[in-house]
Amino acid sequence: MAKSKAEPGISVGKIRVFELADLEALFDVKEHTLVRYVRTGKLKARKIGKKWYVSEDALGEFFLTWEHEETTEEHSLLQVSNNTRNRNMEAEEDNDSSRRRQQ
Repeated sequence: MAKSKAEPGISVGKIRVFELADLEALFDVKEHTLVRYVRTGKLKARKIGKKWYVSEDALGEFFLTWEHEETTEEHSLLQVSNNTRNRNMEAEEDNDSSRRRQQ
């Protein structure tokens, strides 16, 4: 009979926590990247001894915030693109007006 692989994380009462090593394997991301997320406040974690632990709730919050940041960033980029396009159109109109006046 094949041995089933244990689920990552540790249950502490009703709370499920993950070591950064668990998240590294789950999401194929380096531990130093996860530590950077923790240090910059993007990912909430607690350090106990030498290990960082992330709760299931903090992980969910990270993904919801990440999705919001991406949407906000896309919206900002779209706004910049629209503003640039509008300025270019205004400049073309000014150039056309100048040419007509010169003729």
